[in-house]
Amino acid sequence: MPCSPRIPPARGVRNDGHHGHRHCGGEITTKAVVDYPEVVRQVIREVGYTDDKMGICADTCAIMLSIDRQSPDIAMGVNEDAARGRRSARATRA
Repeated sequence: MPCSPRIPPARGVRNDGHHGHRHCGGEITTKAVVDYPEVVRQVIREVGYTDDKMGICADTCAIMLSIDRQSPDIAMGVNEDAARGRRSARATRA
C-alpha cells in the first residue's frame, strides 16, 4: 500500500506493515503541513481494508511514523537529477 502519494514531494518514504499496523518512514523535503496518519488511513480505506477480519482496518490499525527532514546533500542531488529529466538511483532506492 502506498503511503506517500499525497505527501509532496515524498522522496524516500517507504511503507510496510503486517496485521493491524502500518509503518511509514524515510526522509522528505516539504514545507507542507501534513496529517500523515490520516493520509495513511485514507489510502488504506480507499484500497478497501475496512474490517479487522481482513487483517487490517483503516479505522483501527496502528500507524507508526519515522519521517525526518531529508539531508540537504541528498535533496540537492535528487533536485539536480530531476532538473535534467532523469530519475536518480538516490530517488529510486527503497
